[in-house]
Amino acid sequence: MADDGAGGTGEGKISFWADTAGGAGGASSAGGHQGGQTEFTVSLEGAKALRASLEKVVETFYESYSDVNAVKSKKSFGVDPHSASLGEANERSLSGQGVGYLWANKKASEVVVRTIAKLDEAIKQYEEVDDEASSALKNSGTGL
Repeated sequence: MADDGAGGTGEGKISFWADTAGGAGGASSAGGHQGGQTEFTVSLEGAKALRASLEKVVETFYESYSDVNAVKSKKSFGVDPHSASLGEANERSLSGQGVGYLWANKKASEVVVRTIAKLDEAIKQYEEVDDEASSALKNSGTGL
């Protein structure tokens, strides 16, 4: 069969809803938080490949936490008029407290973990329906 554009051959589509980045706490143009979801449809093979890729993304986020903590523990190079303000700006940008890279990475990793759970559930439901359909066909005597 021809490629269906969703990583498969047109057989066995899986649909699931995933939170958007705004749902991770991304700021809207008005300064608030926007949430939302996007529906994805992929083949069974594509869903399994997507899951494997998302696991790697989560690992990368977790590795970044230790990298950020290593940077945060570094002392300034010396005392000058700008070191204190530079240190404070660095601390804010690496903060896990509602702003900064660490906070954003934590929120994004939470969305990816939820997406993996939703994808797992969609795969499970698909496989259960597929198994039931196969059993029904076998029991009907068609032998398909």
